[in-house]
Amino acid sequence: MFLNFIDELAQKGQKTGMAHSKFLTATELEQVRQRYSNRRDIELISDGGFENAERCIIAFVNPEYGTFSREKVISALRLTYRTQDKLSHRDILGAVLALGLEREVIGDILVEPGRAIIICMYQISDFISDNLLKAGRVGLTISKIPLESLPTLPENYERVSGTVASLRLDTVLAFAFRLSRGQAQEKITAGLVQLSHQMCLQPSKMVTKDNIISLRGDGRIRVIEIGGMTRKNRYRIIIGRYV
Repeated sequence: MFLNFIDELAQKGQKTGMAHSKFLTATELEQVRQRYSNRRDIELISDGGFENAERCIIAFVNPEYGTFSREKVISALRLTYRTQDKLSHRDILGAVLALGLEREVIGDILVEPGRAIIICMYQISDFISDNLLKAGRVGLTISKIPLESLPTLPENYERVSGTVASLRLDTVLAFAFRLSRGQAQEKITAGLVQLSHQMCLQPSKMVTKDNIISLRGDGRIRVIEIGGMTRKNRYRIIIGRYV
């Protein structure tokens, strides 16, 4: 059903010049990219407001006459509050959804001491600004900010280096999550592992640089670098363990 919706969206973009979705998860975004990566008759654009955003909208643009204006599709809201008041991502998301909004109209939420940034669909930005007065008991002040002013955020992970006997998924998974190879194989065949946001049931699948490996219940890692071979014919590898 999801891919049928995406195909209809692409057809609409071809006819009207541009059509866009609401915010997609990383898994959904990867499915769309794989499906439309080789198409030349329609341009695929993804935008989450800032670099490394996890939740993004996708837009299909007819390259002959269509255009994409991101400011008319998504907006950024800055929330400020007292630094002594502690708010989490869950606190802010809960307050937004309590306004009666669906999760798919909200993108990423960035939280720092005393402030937060909400990425949302343009159409509901004024509604949030007018109605989001508190998160729990914490009072909020909200203002719109230009998308261009959003920070470029580095991915938050801990670098870990080591060696692996091969670049098979089960071998890299075992190294990354401190498992035996047998345990890694069991988790893969049980459907608990995603390779670049897609479930992978093949322990022998080869891993490449920049692949993201997720293990349900244990987090995810990115393959940052694959180096040369050691004297014992093992691959040097650097992973980033997300924190």
